[in-house]
Amino acid sequence: MTGAEDDVTRDEAAIHAVGDVFFAAFASGRGQDRRFDALRSVVLPSAVITRITGRGWRIAAVAWHDDPRRDRARTDA
Repeated sequence: MTGAEDDVTRDEAAIHAVGDVFFAAFASGRGQDRRFDALRSVVLPSAVITRITGRGWRIAAVAWHDDPRRDRARTDA
């Protein structure tokens, strides 16, 4: 890997870690579905999450981003 590729790999890991910590706040304890729904009321359901990490654009619906975290939180509970 080049130095730039190493930077991208570290950035991607950091981005995922921040996302996991952020969504863990909504996915722990009782009432997690209500918290996820509240999050969606703040972030438009049709909004997109856009990220540039040196490998091109990634654009996805909010549900694509938070549904796996919601599902993972349910299985971890």
